[in-house]
Amino acid sequence: METEFLEWLNQNVQIADTTTNAYGEEVPGTPVAYAARVEYNHTMTRNDLGQEVVSKAQTYLSGNVPVTTKSQITLPDGNKPLILSVEANPDETGTIHHKVVYT
Repeated sequence: METEFLEWLNQNVQIADTTTNAYGEEVPGTPVAYAARVEYNHTMTRNDLGQEVVSKAQTYLSGNVPVTTKSQITLPDGNKPLILSVEANPDETGTIHHKVVYT
């Protein structure tokens, strides 16, 4: 990963995968901290149903971070917005370079 990109990730977020409890309900798992860049812009994206929705914040994460629309993200300000979509961006070799999480 090039140094310039990593220097850009000067904030931290926490991401918790969804797990299933004893009652079969989906609940957030243990949060893991990641270096990130959060930008607050209104941007159109598509959710899992293909509907156009407005994202109020976009979070950039280095590499192939395990995050889906079922995950829970905690932004640097403590907010836990709904994840609308996740975009995986590959490098020239096809390896995931970074992900963008739209909330």
